[in-house]
Amino acid sequence: MLNVAVILYCLVMVGVVAMALKYGRGPVPASYHKDIMGDQIPENILGVLHALYRVLGAAFAALALAGVALALGPLAQGAEWAKFVIFAVVMLVAVPSTMVPWQVEKATGVRTPWRFAAIMLGVSALAFVLSFM
Repeated sequence: MLNVAVILYCLVMVGVVAMALKYGRGPVPASYHKDIMGDQIPENILGVLHALYRVLGAAFAALALAGVALALGPLAQGAEWAKFVIFAVVMLVAVPSTMVPWQVEKATGVRTPWRFAAIMLGVSALAFVLSFM
């Protein structure tokens, strides 16, 4: 089952790359942010958002690179520590990426991407469990 866990983690990292592209190369503001903030966003706020999006995109790209390296390297070779490290790293990103947008959606009624993060969180949890079988 370790091979299945490695594959699942790599699939999660594909999702992380999608998020890296969304925020690293996508429009500022994202459509759901625009729906929350309205059409009259001051230029200085757009500048701050642009900077934050690009940094977030780079951070997602770094996570994807590190995740694939861990999954295909030490995890695939059966290193016990790698099972915990890759899971912890993914959870440090996936939990707030799920919870915070979910709270924003509840507060504003605007659909946010928390579902995508929740799916990645669930697949990572499954991969973690399978890595021990």
